[in-house]
Amino acid sequence: MEPQPPPPAPGSPSKASPRHTSGRTRAAALRLLLVDLDGTLLDLEPLRRAAWERFTAEPGLGGIPLAPYSDTDALRTARAATDASAMRLFLEGRGVVVPEGSPSEGPGRATLYGLAARWRTLFHDETLRTPAGVFRDVYALLREARMRGMHLVGLDFEPGAVRLLERNRLADLFDRVLDGDHAVLHGFLPLPVPDLIFEAAEGDPEEALLLTTRPETARAAAQAAIAFVLGLDRHADREALAGAGAHRVVRTANDVDLAECAGRPGSPPS
Repeated sequence: MEPQPPPPAPGSPSKASPRHTSGRTRAAALRLLLVDLDGTLLDLEPLRRAAWERFTAEPGLGGIPLAPYSDTDALRTARAATDASAMRLFLEGRGVVVPEGSPSEGPGRATLYGLAARWRTLFHDETLRTPAGVFRDVYALLREARMRGMHLVGLDFEPGAVRLLERNRLADLFDRVLDGDHAVLHGFLPLPVPDLIFEAAEGDPEEALLLTTRPETARAAAQAAIAFVLGLDRHADREALAGAGAHRVVRTANDVDLAECAGRPGSPPS
């Protein structure tokens, strides 16, 4: 699918355990739609590729040359929900091992987190230069969900999502956006701990449907007891998404029936 910008939209388990309610119908309970933004609504691969190409051109590992970013890297890193996960996959593909470091490290350190922070800086530069692509199937699904009265929450496990949506005139589509900045501010733990997902579900995961392309996010959503996890298979990840806990996996958001999802939470992965 060739994503195109749409017209402007109109104008934590480590903190608390998921609560399960009784005496209500599930169909009536699904009032929240959580969207894993990067790769699901936003097509950021051209920007990501540009950042990786700049990253490999830098002597960031003490002069050790890194093979250029490839289509194989694109498939591998697109599955990662965090910069550190993407960096680990990228380096593993080149047989490079670096110290783990700490999530609090900034760019400039030759550690996993330090290199991930450097890549994030380059990626942020690219987002300032180039508009993000938008997957029209997901955009249409979100508009339908809003017309149905669902509460829309955007999710990103790295910082800067709010500003990215604002620059691309998409912020008004969501009632709330939670990203890495929010996670740091509130002391949430990074994935695989599903703090941010539980926060997005407003403490009521039995009322939430989550849409993602990433097995890592699907697994965390299942851990947060999200009522219905919907996997969007953009990267031939059907088995991985189902194995991570997705209740259903579809090829395109055009195949999603929100009413049917609301009527079948908790069904086995398809």
